[in-house]
Amino acid sequence: MKERILLVDDEVNILNSYQRNLRKLFHFDVASSGAEALEMMAANKPYALVISDIDLL
Repeated sequence: MKERILLVDDEVNILNSYQRNLRKLFHFDVASSGAEALEMMAANKPYALVISDIDLL
């Protein structure tokens, strides 16, 4: 079984791009907010990798 990746970004187009490019290579979940990502991490087994968008102001 492949390790799972969590992709986090508030822009739907970015998440869609990740999904198109990675769907044949990895098993992954997507979250559209930090709060959603934290809920997924608490509810699921650990992710091998989390790729997250960050906004530095």
